[in-house]
Amino acid sequence: MWMAATTSLAGKVKTLVRAAGEGIADAAALLRAGQLVAFATETVYGLGADATQAAAVRRIYKVKRRPADNPLIVHVLNQRQAEDYAVGFDDVARILARRFWPGPLTMVVGRGEKIPAEVSAGLPTMAVRCPAHKAAQRLLAALGRPIAAPSANLSGHVSPTTAADVLAELEGRIPLILDGGPCRVGVESTVIDLTVDPPVVLRPGSVTVEMIHAALRRKLGTRVEAIGTTSMSGNAVAKSPGMSKRHYAPVTPTYRYLRGEWHQVRAWLNRYRPRARVVRLSCEKSGAVGGQEVLIHLSAKGEQCARHLYKNLRTADSRGYDLILVEMPPDRGHVWTAIRDRIRRASQEWPP
Repeated sequence: MWMAATTSLAGKVKTLVRAAGEGIADAAALLRAGQLVAFATETVYGLGADATQAAAVRRIYKVKRRPADNPLIVHVLNQRQAEDYAVGFDDVARILARRFWPGPLTMVVGRGEKIPAEVSAGLPTMAVRCPAHKAAQRLLAALGRPIAAPSANLSGHVSPTTAADVLAELEGRIPLILDGGPCRVGVESTVIDLTVDPPVVLRPGSVTVEMIHAALRRKLGTRVEAIGTTSMSGNAVAKSPGMSKRHYAPVTPTYRYLRGEWHQVRAWLNRYRPRARVVRLSCEKSGAVGGQEVLIHLSAKGEQCARHLYKNLRTADSRGYDLILVEMPPDRGHVWTAIRDRIRRASQEWPP
């Protein structure tokens, strides 16, 4: 059953939300026609276009207001399709695909001639992954071609993990949202660049460096320990999305502080912003909450914290408060690396 999204914006597209189990054929038809469709993956919701149509890919950038130098991820049905559309899908890529696909790992490899340059911001490389969500798999199978898809939100904003999040951001901009339920992982995929030796993780995610080391140890031997993480700096060219310093950010001014610093933060607020209404996100359940303050508890369990991080940021952003303050969790490795990365990109250092 189709559900029309009410909109009063003249000239805008009528956005429809449809259950993923019922809307696959219509979504595939829209993609073939060069239109955009939002759909669920296990990480976040994606804004998809037929990855072989340059005009459709350009429409993603326009709808998201996305900078033209920020590459997209190409979603494929399986390893065979990845090899058909990529160049240089070597033994290391095959090992990682067998171990982590379908799943939240994106690999940067060479871009094949069937994928237009717009997908990778003109670079000869492309980022590719095979999503695990059943709705994404069914959509890819129905289309029969790869789908280019960044997160289904306006550029720089908090990524969506429900169909309602997508509707809040893109109503009137796209014709169809496939509702596949809440995303299981909740943060974007890990991205590893396989075009350099040794490979390097460009964006942390739920597939951790430790897991990658374990998968490649037999192939690379002691060289596997050289695989680490990096971040954008200077005039470096981004090979994957999610590498800009400011990203995944609420509209409300957002600042991060270290565990144990709350008393100093509160003292600063009392002195310089005594009337500020504050939403605080913290892994600590305890702590005094003043009349001008709301506390949102972040789970101390890594996978659960990641799953609900963007939901919590969106909730904080929707309450009309003056400031969002986020406690930076300790560096415990594994998925906490991704959580810390997303908080760092969504916020500014304290004090302002």
